[in-house]
Amino acid sequence: MSHPHEKPDAGTTGGASARANDRLPTDERPADDVGLLEQLAEFSRGAGEFGSALEYYEQILKIALKARESGELVQHVWVQMASCRIQTGDFQGALALLDRALATPGEARSVALGRIHNERAWALTNLGRYTEAEKAFRDARDTVLDREKAAVLARAQNGLGTVAMRNGDWETASRAFQSALSGFRTIEDRDGVMRVLNNLGLMEKNRGNYEQAMVHTRHSLRVAEELGDSYSAAISLGNLGVVEFKAGDWCSAYESWSRALRMAEAIGDKAGTVVASLGLGNYHLHRRELDDAAAFYERAEVLSRELSEMRSLALTHEFRGDLALVRESYEDARQCYLTALELGEKIAPRGDVVLEALRRLANLESQLGQVAAARSYLSRAIVVASGMHDDYELGLLLRVRARIESSDGDVASARDSYLESVRLLESGGTVFDLAVSRAEFAAFCLENIVDLEEAARHLELARETFERVGAEYEAGHAYLLAAKLEMVCDHPTGEARHHLQSAMALLERVGSEEDQAALASMHRDIDRLLEETAASERNDLAALNETVSRIQRESDPRAKVRLIERALEERMNADRVCLMLTQGDSIVVSPDSGVNRAEADRAAEIVDALRGDHALEAKPIVSTSPMRDPRFASDADLVHGLGSVAFMPLFSEDEVVGGLYVDVCQEAGYFRQPELDFLVAFAPAAGLAVQEMRLDAVRDENRELRRRLARRSGFEGIITQSRRMLEILDLIERLGDSQATVLLQGETGTGKELLAHALQRSSGRASGSFVVVNCAALSQDVLESELFGHVKGAFTDAKADKIGLFEKADGGTIFLDEIDKTPVAFQERLLRVCDQGEVKPVGSAHVRHVNVRIICATNRSLLDLVEEGRFLKDLYYRLRVIQIEIPPLRERKEDIPLLVDYFLEHFNQTMGRSVRGFSHEAMNALVSHSWPGNVRDLRHEVERAVAMASGETMIRREDLATHVSANETSSMPVELAADQSLSDLVETIEKELVERALRETGGNRSHAARSLGISRRGLLNKIARYEIEL
Repeated sequence: MSHPHEKPDAGTTGGASARANDRLPTDERPADDVGLLEQLAEFSRGAGEFGSALEYYEQILKIALKARESGELVQHVWVQMASCRIQTGDFQGALALLDRALATPGEARSVALGRIHNERAWALTNLGRYTEAEKAFRDARDTVLDREKAAVLARAQNGLGTVAMRNGDWETASRAFQSALSGFRTIEDRDGVMRVLNNLGLMEKNRGNYEQAMVHTRHSLRVAEELGDSYSAAISLGNLGVVEFKAGDWCSAYESWSRALRMAEAIGDKAGTVVASLGLGNYHLHRRELDDAAAFYERAEVLSRELSEMRSLALTHEFRGDLALVRESYEDARQCYLTALELGEKIAPRGDVVLEALRRLANLESQLGQVAAARSYLSRAIVVASGMHDDYELGLLLRVRARIESSDGDVASARDSYLESVRLLESGGTVFDLAVSRAEFAAFCLENIVDLEEAARHLELARETFERVGAEYEAGHAYLLAAKLEMVCDHPTGEARHHLQSAMALLERVGSEEDQAALASMHRDIDRLLEETAASERNDLAALNETVSRIQRESDPRAKVRLIERALEERMNADRVCLMLTQGDSIVVSPDSGVNRAEADRAAEIVDALRGDHALEAKPIVSTSPMRDPRFASDADLVHGLGSVAFMPLFSEDEVVGGLYVDVCQEAGYFRQPELDFLVAFAPAAGLAVQEMRLDAVRDENRELRRRLARRSGFEGIITQSRRMLEILDLIERLGDSQATVLLQGETGTGKELLAHALQRSSGRASGSFVVVNCAALSQDVLESELFGHVKGAFTDAKADKIGLFEKADGGTIFLDEIDKTPVAFQERLLRVCDQGEVKPVGSAHVRHVNVRIICATNRSLLDLVEEGRFLKDLYYRLRVIQIEIPPLRERKEDIPLLVDYFLEHFNQTMGRSVRGFSHEAMNALVSHSWPGNVRDLRHEVERAVAMASGETMIRREDLATHVSANETSSMPVELAADQSLSDLVETIEKELVERALRETGGNRSHAARSLGISRRGLLNKIARYEIEL
């Protein structure tokens, strides 16, 4: 891409006054008037007064049209007027004039046609319409093939090279420019040679080959000076200044632009004066000589308006916006950039001015914390930059994107974007912009305490560049940042005070009051660091061990929390510390914390802003400058007065159980690396303390819950704090005296019989019989005889009449467990009991009426059995009047500590043991296990562990059964065998997942499908495909 104030040579030619006289008609024409007018027009163009030149050409056009002369003169004037339009940036107007030239009647010479195509191509190039431009340049080349017209061919090649250069196709551009250079040299057209050399210099500059760029540009300047062409010499000097500035030789750039300015002023070239003024304004802006920069920008704007030159005017607004941004006049900067964008869209909607304005707007909004606006401008800019293949601008845009990602808390993406920005600018950017990206990356690393060694390397390179080019303000901040980095690095070199002194020497000249305050703060921090270096690592470790021991010995939760907070206050010199606990998806301050309610709410909001939407990891989240941190831009008052904030998540196994929040005031500075190291080292002990407090609280809740459940009639022996289970108990209470049949559905071991007892005891039938029948344990004949009874002689062994269980349960409740195992004939007789309350003993012709409530249970889906024809549909709908789904234990893990505590107490009593409990690691293993056998399975494991324990011990993780203590999360293969394809591996994993889901749900296909997240039909297909036995 072109530098904002460089000037490519379009190959537009001027001095054609003599040729104009040759084209004038021979009869009664005011030839002297036309010749004089064209000379005046050419003189005006040379002085940069394109508006006056256009007026002279219009007078010539009127004379030619009035004389009704041949189209050749008219065509020539249209082309000259179009050239003026191109030089003023009115490319659309130029295209319209050139189209009229092509449409002019008469047979134009090939040279004239070639020039028209050339001018059209340059206008299209500047509008960003490169495909059309390339075709126009080829048309210009193809109109002339003989040697005498080589000038037009060379100009076309020069144009093709420019299009390729704009598209980033360096090889094509180089070939075209070399071809043009050869053509101009062949016909000894030194003016053409000069223009091609100028463009070669621009191409090498865009490729980042600054030395070669200066060779070509200086050669172009030398030719212009030999020709005595002050206008072209000023162009070359301006472009040479651009290359020198990009290469970091600001002093030479200043000299080149100053010479260009003097030369342009001497010949009255207003356009050249604008270009040189913009370059000098940028020089003074980068040197923080703001008043001088403003004066040059104002002069450029005045002249641009006089010339009606939209491109220069747009660039002036861009640079005045940069000046306003440095002065922190943010609204003025925004308006300047928006004006530049509006002008750029008129010139070329996909051109470089639009791209630069969008990039500046994105940068401004990101600095102001307006993330949504910044992201919108950034997206538009990236599209334009990609279309132009402009790696330099992409490098600058990636720096803005990194800042936005950092404000979102996406540290990993921000890091990648910063490094990609550095990579792109290394290959083709200015050394200053490269240094800015390096320094900003280092500041990002310091703020997030990541990649500190890499940050130091990039910062050192940036600082060297800033000092070399003379960017004192940026160099001062680089030294200040180096001092801060030294304060937190693992292996300090003792250079912090030296860095600070260097920063002071620079920023006292060009820094703001805020910079002076930062320097004073750093002085205090360094003094504090020197005072504390006597504390050795051994003392730190001893202090940590002593603190952990005190926390472990303390039994009172409130006192334990205060011990944790005081330890961090003392060791980290923190102003505020609070222990935070997880509460659902949120993290809130512990009610036992020493901070008040307002401070607790503030800490919680700060932590929410720090973490964003990202998952927590076992490392601290830090902001060493929260008042400048984009994460707090939307609510700056939240961190007002804070110098540094940090949050360390606390984990138990892989679960976040809370966190430690610490902050210091602005006067105290920011956290250093040893302090953050202590926070990280202290976190495991604090996490263990939190988990133990949680277990203690669960045990207390367990005892209270058991007392509460004991007070509820009918719920003896039920232990739960699960929301779903408590809802089931509430439903059972609400059923009360209801006579409706109830279907209990749940996996084996979930407590279906306990709930059936609760249904009976909480109803009006509590004093009646409660009969339990395991339908799976009886054959069809025995089942009918047992439930319905029989009369004497009904079958061989029927020696006497027998009353069935339905009659024995008369006035009470009968519980039919595993109802899904009954044959269809029995189901038909059971349906009669449910519908009519009648039973007929086996062998009897008489029915007997019974008043009994029926409760059924199953660990399978009866609806599945209905669909398979193995269960009566009518009976299914009769039994499911009230259907209760009992969740498996793996879906109510909060009940596991309660149940473990209950079973432990029970088996201690029955076995005469005095086991004190389960260790933290053992309890975690029990909670993490899937328990395919549910509560019954858990009961057996606790019984086994108690039986094997001895004395007043704690049951450890290694005391548990291997399949429990291992807490196996997967036994699936994760590597391809030598003879195994990827599809085979996928099938192996899929089969294992299906088999595991079926095991964990006791063969219930509906539940298994739900746990896998697939449809029931999809599960059946996989069972058949993999031939899985149920």
